[in-house]
Amino acid sequence: MSVTTVRNLVWLFQKKHYKISKLYWTPKLHKSPYKHRFIAGAAGVCTTKLSKQLSVCLKYIQNFLKNYCSQIYRRTGFNTYWSINNSYTYIDRLQQAKEKLSQLTSIHVFDFSILYTCLSILDIKSKFDWLLNLFFSIPANRNKVFNCNSNGTKAFMSNKYYKNYNQFDYLKFRNSLHFVLDNCYVKFGNNIFQQITGIPMGGNCSQFEFLKIKIFIKYYP
Repeated sequence: MSVTTVRNLVWLFQKKHYKISKLYWTPKLHKSPYKHRFIAGAAGVCTTKLSKQLSVCLKYIQNFLKNYCSQIYRRTGFNTYWSINNSYTYIDRLQQAKEKLSQLTSIHVFDFSILYTCLSILDIKSKFDWLLNLFFSIPANRNKVFNCNSNGTKAFMSNKYYKNYNQFDYLKFRNSLHFVLDNCYVKFGNNIFQQITGIPMGGNCSQFEFLKIKIFIKYYP
């Protein structure tokens, strides 16, 4: 990353956030036998503010693509959007398909147990470069930028710049994503580790990481 890019991101850092995520071990008592997971407690660290802003922008992209797939379904009858947010959506779809349930002999549900920790950082970057190129090349999004408030709770696209909002054009968005991916550090005792494979779970940016996974496995050809 260039020096200019780093300088453009400096405004996000405050002195109180000059710290590194702590690594926590938590048990998974609902498993038999018991299992565990490691959590990077990323609240209030140097990348928290940027991660929260990227997260709300990625949520916007996800909703945009969801609506795009809905248009495809209405015009062709093909459902190209299969991802759900939680179990309630799954239950609702089962209730909507009561007539077909009597014809089913089994239902299979799958979960990813190690996907977060096995993805290549380089692969994630290349997939997101493809996704952002696609998103910003759509006619409705050309010459527009993301405007995101400082708290990372609201984002919208516009061809105007708004006061007190941080703007992300394609290049700044891409560089910011790469910056967060390249700077995943955790502290355990007196040791500091950089995550070079997979992405961390936990903290304020956990939603952002989850959205990356959903987009990663769903939209890349």
